[in-house]
Amino acid sequence: MTTATALQEPNLILRGKGVVFNPELVNVLDDKDFQFLLNFPQFVNDALDAAKLGRLRAFLTYTRSTIPPELLRHTLGYITALRNGQLDVITSQIGASGLLRIYDGTRPATGGAATTLLAELALSATVAPAASGGVLTFNAISNDASADNTGTATWHRFATSGGTAIIDGSVSTAAADLNFNTTSFVAGAVIAVTSYTITAGNA
Repeated sequence: MTTATALQEPNLILRGKGVVFNPELVNVLDDKDFQFLLNFPQFVNDALDAAKLGRLRAFLTYTRSTIPPELLRHTLGYITALRNGQLDVITSQIGASGLLRIYDGTRPATGGAATTLLAELALSATVAPAASGGVLTFNAISNDASADNTGTATWHRFATSGGTAIIDGSVSTAAADLNFNTTSFVAGAVIAVTSYTITAGNA
């Protein structure tokens, strides 16, 4: 997948393998910066200072052909067994009887302090069977019979039974990691998740 995303200070979001750059970046970032952006986009806010962020406000619209060839060697393909193994680590990390929690507000850094809890759903005692074909399909997720609070759902978290964060993801009505028919949650309402899958990348 090749994605060009808007740069909105202070957040820089780059997704997928095909990161594309605006021509201005050639003069702004050195090779080490490019390497960092390609390999660790989730930490980019820590790597770039305010001055650089101020110069990266445009859409990233330039083609990958402008990036030095030595920085484009990031198209690893993993065999299915390896991808399945990566996914099975999720199951072991969540452990028995994990939780799916839905929150409102601005999504924090992964594993960061949570915002207002809108709903909490119980995962099956065994989160999922072994991954197959590079896909992890969760076992049944129990409804929350009475939502905790009223609010707009914006993100979710999978946690251990003790509440330790394992995975954070987006929430919306379409094209998110977790989609509901509405993101307007009402305290006391039933909240249901009918299915959840995670597909490993680098196929």
